[in-house]
Amino acid sequence: MDEIGLNFFSDIMDKFEDVVVVDSDRLVQDPEKTMKIMFEKLGIEFSEKMMSWEPGPKDFDGIWADYWYGNAHKSTGWSHSVTKLDQEIKPELQPLLDQCTPYYLKLMHSVIC
Repeated sequence: MDEIGLNFFSDIMDKFEDVVVVDSDRLVQDPEKTMKIMFEKLGIEFSEKMMSWEPGPKDFDGIWADYWYGNAHKSTGWSHSVTKLDQEIKPELQPLLDQCTPYYLKLMHSVIC
């Protein structure tokens, strides 16, 4: 449970006011709208430059870039991703899902965009 981190994020929401929660699916479905809402809440100015970029690695990628950022390095802008919701849960993972669900629902209830 601790490796997933939902309980950690739930604790942050309990301790701090004005926590900004963004649904990543909404972000990739409509990045401009989502970022405008998110940035307004955070007091950050939106720029059209955030909608596209040059392909390739970046100086700030960090040591895991070779493992995590393959698609990002090939991209030049936002693209839609597909979330697979029809996968069956292995029976041995059902207790973990049951434990995580209340935290997930709490976060989703707080999504601003």
